[in-house]
Amino acid sequence: MAVRKKGAKKKATKKKAAKKAVKKKAAKKTAAKKKAAKKKAAKKKAAKKATKKAAKKKKETKRSVRKVTVKKASAKKAAATSTAKKKAPERIPIAAGLFAETPEGPRLLGSRCTTCGTPYFPKADLCRNPECSESRLEEATFGPYGTIWSCAVQNYPPPAPARFDEPYKPYALGVVDTDDGLRVVSRIATDDPNSVEPNMRAELVIEPLCHDESGNELLTWMFRPV
Repeated sequence: MAVRKKGAKKKATKKKAAKKAVKKKAAKKTAAKKKAAKKKAAKKKAAKKATKKAAKKKKETKRSVRKVTVKKASAKKAAATSTAKKKAPERIPIAAGLFAETPEGPRLLGSRCTTCGTPYFPKADLCRNPECSESRLEEATFGPYGTIWSCAVQNYPPPAPARFDEPYKPYALGVVDTDDGLRVVSRIATDDPNSVEPNMRAELVIEPLCHDESGNELLTWMFRPV
């Protein structure tokens, strides 16, 4: 009977130990599962963070590229505008109040005495005709046609304040009698200065005389043989 009791006790202890081992194994398995799940969650979180970071970087790069593109476009536009400005110089009268473009064509701006009819260019304040009984001046325009009374070729550069472009090119000068009574000294617009002769008919034109420091064309009046 004592042997039977001893055997039962041993069997119970063994059963208890087996239960304990199973429990321990289950706990170990659960811990391993938890650890694996935790590791998986951490990995997922890291991947999500990396994806978010990559997306942010991509967005910043895109924004940066856009900014650079806009900046380049602005610079290109500014350069194009600057070039356009440089390529299109202004046309400026060499002096104000000497000539004008009218619907009928270019005209010289001067004065005429209403008492004696004497014409003046540029505009005058008083009539200088000694035979005039009363000085009464009104604004007048002259042109567009006339006759060359005399002419010459300016072969050498004239002294200041004369203006011309370098290199200097000889040009024709003339005294022109306009059809409306004015006698005026003028450049003669022609490619061959030596071809100009007295009694030639000529037409008033506005042409570039030279250029200023900014490249603008300085305009003056001339007469072109017709």
